[in-house]
Order: sequence, then C-alpha cells, then structure tokens
Amino acid sequence: RALAVSQDGSASVVADWCGETPPAPAEGDGDMDETGEAGEEAQPAQSSTKQFTLPGPISSAQVDPCGSGRLAFGGGDNDVKIYDVERGEIIWRAKNMRENFLCLRIPPRIASLQWATRAAPSRSPILVGTNDGKIRLYDANTQRRPLFEVTTYIGRQRGSCGYTGVNDDQPRPIVSCIVAPTRGNEWSFFAGNTMGVLREYDLRKLPTVETAKVLPGRKSHIKWANDQMPMRRGYRGIMGSVRAVDVHCSGEALVAVSLGRFAYVFEPRRKKMTNKVYLKQ
Repeated sequence: RALAVSQDGSASVVADWCGETPPAPAEGDGDMDETGEAGEEAQPAQSSTKQFTLPGPISSAQVDPCGSGRLAFGGGDNDVKIYDVERGEIIWRAKNMRENFLCLRIPPRIASLQWATRAAPSRSPILVGTNDGKIRLYDANTQRRPLFEVTTYIGRQRGSCGYTGVNDDQPRPIVSCIVAPTRGNEWSFFAGNTMGVLREYDLRKLPTVETAKVLPGRKSHIKWANDQMPMRRGYRGIMGSVRAVDVHCSGEALVAVSLGRFAYVFEPRRKKMTNKVYLKQ
C-alpha cells in the first residue's frame, strides 16, 4: 500500500497500487461464452483508495516500520499525534512540554519526526526535530509529554556558520532525520538542519532511558539529555539545507541530499565523504 499525506492534512491510502494488470486471454479463449456470443472484454484491476483527513498543518508524517499500522504526524504548533490507519481514528496525542524555569510556554514547533521502534521494540519511541534546533524524545507507551529534549546548538554540538566561518549558536530548523542501524545491532539517529549540518546521535540508551527530572532549559537538563543521546559525529562538506537522509541497510553508506543540488555519499564508520553527485533538475 502507498500512503500520501499533504500539508493541509488530507491523506489517502492506495491499496494494490503496484499490482500488475492481469494478462489478456489468449486468442480464441474467452472471446466467446457458452452460448457462442461474444463475451465482455477483461477490465484491468482497479486499485482501491481510502481517503481521510488529519488535523493540519503537517510538516512530517511517518508510518511505524514495525507494521502496526500507526501513522505519526505533526507540524508547527500542531503537536505530535498517532493515527491508526485501520481503525480510522487518532489513538494518541502528545502533550506540550512543561513550562520552563521562567514559567514560559514552550511552543511545539514540529519540523520533522521519525519512529525509533526498531531500535527499542519494547517501547513506542518517536524522535522529533523542531524549528528551533531541538530534538525531543516521546514514548507513546509511557507518557504524553517528551521524556527530554536535546539542544543542538550549544557546546560540542555547535556548528560553524557557512557565511562567516565562526561558531554558529543560532537555532536552526531540523528539517530531515532518520533512524538507522550503523554497526551491527547499534542504532543511530541522523538529523540535518537548514545550514547543511548533519549529525549522528547514539541510541544505545534508548531502551532504558527515563524521564528527565529537571525542567527543560536548565543546564542540568541539557547535560543530562546529552548523556542519554550523545552526539557521535558530524558530517562535513554539505552545501545547503539537508532535505533528505537515508542509510543503507548494512550501515556502510549514508546519503544526504541538499538544496545545493548535490547528493553526498558518506562512509559512517570513517566519517568520510566517498562520493558527490550533481543532480539535474
């Protein structure tokens, strides 16, 4: 089945969209029925389409890779939700993060999201990238609020600005992400922002991680969150906003595509760019 979701929330599921048309009958077979009259011509199989509407706006929507039929989506101030495609209803709604230590509301600002159920099958984790450069971890089996959030523009994760070459401490939207295996049974979370910065995060603690005891925004929360999901490495040489990331099933190759019209191929184990391909429009 193929699933398509638009920004305004309209969605559709197409069943048998890649099914082959049945072969035409051989000459002399099926042209005449039992009465000797000409029979009807064989009609090609039609794919069935199921349409539904989700609350918008939607900037990212992902289906659970474990085959549960759950669709996670969200965008902007539309916080993360889980829609059951088979039942046709929303079965889980995320709660916004608690107020920070200044008693100010923290807006969701959802930009991208990805399921991490293959990395932690006993849980229902969802990793979310925001427009203000943060990564939040949800667990639909445990609670509605995020377990913690990682700030990607402070300390070791601070990148360099492409215009000035100095340290860039401005929040950059995380517009692309993926959860993929890298080394045997180890899993990583890859996140790319609008400045061409692509980072890899370690998910080894994901099956046992707990809820943060400190409110978000404090230095102790940032430090604790970085210990739970530490950054492994960054990938250099990408020009423009990273719009798509994918990893080979063996974990030997990483591909990133940016608005600079190039596809970049990296070797995750050596953190080295092995190829750079120009993509024609």
